[in-house]
Formats: sequence, C-alpha cells, structure tokens
Amino acid sequence: MPSSDPPCSDHRGSGSPSPISPAEDASAARAEAWQQVRDGLVKLAQDGNEDVARYGDLITSEAACARFLRGAKGDAGKGVAMFRKHLEWRVQYGLESVVHEDFQDLKAHGELYWGGRDKDGVMTLMWRYDKRWANVRVYCAVIRS
Repeated sequence: MPSSDPPCSDHRGSGSPSPISPAEDASAARAEAWQQVRDGLVKLAQDGNEDVARYGDLITSEAACARFLRGAKGDAGKGVAMFRKHLEWRVQYGLESVVHEDFQDLKAHGELYWGGRDKDGVMTLMWRYDKRWANVRVYCAVIRS
C-alpha cells in the first residue's frame, strides 16, 4: 500500500548536495583548526627549531594538537605558540630522562601515587609536595633545573 507521507525534502535523491548541519560544520572547523596547529609546528621544525623537530610524532598527533588548541580557546596561532613553549620546556627540563628514573622509594613513602587518567586517557602520576618537602614553603627553591 503506498504511503501518504509527503516526499522527503532533504534533496538527497535530487542530485543537489544535502545541507550541512551546524554540528557537521563545527566538526569541520575543529578539524581544520587542529591541522593549522600541526602545520604551524611542522613549519617551525622545517625552519630549524630543533626543540620542535625532535618531537615529530607528537606535533603531528591530532590529540596533542587539539589539546593545545583547546587550551588556546580555539586560536590556532596561540596554540602553536603554547605547544612550542611546551616542547622547549620538555627539552630544557629533560623530561625524556624522567621516564627512566626509579621512583620506588618515593612511591613507598606515599610521595607519589597514580592519580588516575586525564580527560584524554593518559595515566597521571601525582607528586605529594607536602610529603617530600614538608618544611619548605618557597616552591621555587626545590624546582629541578
């Protein structure tokens, strides 16, 4: 029995492109924005910034670029600058060597503990500053340099 419903008005069968929903439009804009962050970092690496160049896999990661883009409230230029500063900090601080350090004694005394996962699912290791330096109140005095 034929349906009495009116024909669909989304133009999908008529050869005309279907209209883009606001959600699809926003998703496309986000995709373009993280790619702008990635492209800005790749350009810095190509222009000779060694601190950025050593993290090729990280600077091309959608998740990492999107994280800094969120931190910059959607401003791709600011996201690139924030990410560049972060990578330079990683090199200066020697972050890559931290993964090889033995923290068993700190974990045994309750100075370190697994804090769960961040919003991207990355495990976080928390440092209880009050247990390590209970008498120190000037935090800059104990920052590793």
